Amino acid sequence: MSVTKLERPVRRIEFDHAGRTTIVEFDDRQISVRNKKWHIELGTSTRLLHHLSTTISHEFAHDSDAGNRIRSSWLWLTGAVVIYFSEYNASIPLLAPALLLTWLLIFLPNIRKSSPRWWLSVNDDFGMLVVRILTNRPDSNGHSSKHEAFVNQLRKAIELAKQKEYGLTGQA
Repeated sequence: MSVTKLERPVRRIEFDHAGRTTIVEFDDRQISVRNKKWHIELGTSTRLLHHLSTTISHEFAHDSDAGNRIRSSWLWLTGAVVIYFSEYNASIPLLAPALLLTWLLIFLPNIRKSSPRWWLSVNDDFGMLVVRILTNRPDSNGHSSKHEAFVNQLRKAIELAKQKEYGLTGQA
């Protein structure tokens, strides 16, 4: 008597990054991406699976706008230092601390976003990014992780959705 191990399909993945929780889940027809911050729903986007590309790639990337926001935040710090050492500080004593606080609120979250991380990128057929899934460095030993199981299930679901929608048999 042989016993085979049945694995439950992974159709939902959840990860935290820069203070936000992203939940990616799919069914036979669509993929939905929900974003939450402190248990408050920020929004949900839904795409049909047959519009997605089956190529899901690993990327080592960072938020491209974070560097620009960090560079522009230095203006707030410079303004705080200039106001603190100027004669305006006597008449408006809370302006320099307010500018310093503004600098901190812009600078600190963007430092975390600017460091590059490994992502799984899901794009549509036209190359537009649908979602990035935070993952670990790709494993060359062939070990299967929850992320890889999710990606494999998603690829299969996309192929099936394309076959159903367009009547493709998978042959070129």
